[in-house]
Amino acid sequence: MSLFKSLSTGAGSAVKLMKMNSIPGTEDLRFLLTTAKDAKKCAELPFQNPSNGMTFTIKVIPPALQAGPKWTFERGESPNSVFVWVRESPEVMMIQNKIKIDCASQAVHGSAQEHDPMQVQSHDGIVFSQSAQNTSSTFNNIPSQNPGSGVGFDALQNSGPQPKQYSGWMPEQYQVKLPDAYDLQQDVANNILEALTDAKTGLIKFFAFVFFLQREVAHHEKNATKLSILVFDFKNQQGEPMALPPEFVLWLSGKVNSLVTSLDVLTRLETGEFALLLSGTGASDGALSAEVLYQQIVEDEGFAKLQTDPRALAIGCASIPETCKDAGVLLAASIKAKDMARTAGKKSLLFPSR
Repeated sequence: MSLFKSLSTGAGSAVKLMKMNSIPGTEDLRFLLTTAKDAKKCAELPFQNPSNGMTFTIKVIPPALQAGPKWTFERGESPNSVFVWVRESPEVMMIQNKIKIDCASQAVHGSAQEHDPMQVQSHDGIVFSQSAQNTSSTFNNIPSQNPGSGVGFDALQNSGPQPKQYSGWMPEQYQVKLPDAYDLQQDVANNILEALTDAKTGLIKFFAFVFFLQREVAHHEKNATKLSILVFDFKNQQGEPMALPPEFVLWLSGKVNSLVTSLDVLTRLETGEFALLLSGTGASDGALSAEVLYQQIVEDEGFAKLQTDPRALAIGCASIPETCKDAGVLLAASIKAKDMARTAGKKSLLFPSR
């Protein structure tokens, strides 16, 4: 549903947009922010995450004086929504990335009433039905043979009266409380990332970048997710690669990493370009991300220390599935888009979609 066709106002204190049936993109959030600015009051957008059926609401209060717009993310829909977080930020792209991540994570903590109590969806996307008439379809995605006994599920289903199977669904009368959290040693993830990062540059090592890239492609093949790569470099007016001081590279990696999530990784290619993998980001958002990244770099005092023209920087973007479906082709297309941007005198360029 297009937000531009769904604006509705009520007598309440906030401008409420019509509920979306998908997670809002950056363009939707920009429209929400514009609505709040025009109305000079809070604007809110309820939406449903199609992957888990949960409803959320994103609210924004327009900026005042030097403060940026204030975003509030809630589970559910007003007036019965539950507060999750609030952020004050002008970076719409960063807010959208956080929404995408938290929409998925909230499914673990969300209310069971927001789901069909007769269905449970596993992490592998298999839907287990509790109704008796759907028993035959419960194991559609499971091999027909039980490796342990050699007896197929069909044989088990037809071998006579069977006790009622809940297929992972816990009946309410059990009144089972959640146990204490398993100790996952939260610093493990950070330790692994540190081991994969070059301490001198702050950049992910290239082999690790390839691993994350291939994982993202595999995720796309399984769940139809999106991903983009931004490639950028710095060249002088003669078109020659600039020699970047180590302290500049360290500043640059810190700057870029502060703008993205922990799912997005930055590396440097053997040819000197920098490559940023953006998880869950399609062509449209990738192109917007390139524009934001360009401005964030050239307008920072860290870039001024390089004592060069902003036109020294050029950024190219390519995405899956819009550009291609192969990891190697995706990276090559991003590099090509960067070279095309510089030749055309543009700050950034999205590789032409198929």
